[in-house]
Amino acid sequence: METYTSDERFEALHIQKSNDWTLQIKYTQLRDSGTYECQVSSDPKISFFVNLTIVEGENVQSMNILIESE
Repeated sequence: METYTSDERFEALHIQKSNDWTLQIKYTQLRDSGTYECQVSSDPKISFFVNLTIVEGENVQSMNILIESE
């Protein structure tokens, strides 16, 4: 598994014995908004795109958001 960023706030997490992966972004910032791509190195390559919008709000300790696709 590879993550293509030098920003240490980003981490890809795998849930053992599952096919689920999570992109964790610590200390989100408005500039983190954008399109993110998840790729599976298979033949043919599989790609999944997610559009993320960060909205400024109240200061919270920790928040986990799960985005599921069909």
